[in-house]
Amino acid sequence: MGFMDDLNDMFNKSASAAGRMADSANLRFKQGEIDRRWKDACAALGESVIEAVKADPALLSGREQMMADLDAIAKERADVADELQRIAAE
Repeated sequence: MGFMDDLNDMFNKSASAAGRMADSANLRFKQGEIDRRWKDACAALGESVIEAVKADPALLSGREQMMADLDAIAKERADVADELQRIAAE
């Protein structure tokens, strides 16, 4: 092989590696978006299940403490949100 062939091979390998890196970056971004959508869907399902459990005495039975814990966390979240709004208003 001559110098130009070596140079051409080196260029092609570099271009191929750059293409694979771009493909990999795009796939990592896509994976992150899919993960975010998955977590959002799970959260929505979880919230709907919590509401269903609270509304059905048969489902609530034996889960009272878990629901009380969730209610306490919800109150804490609301208190923090209220405090943030108060600070922002000042």
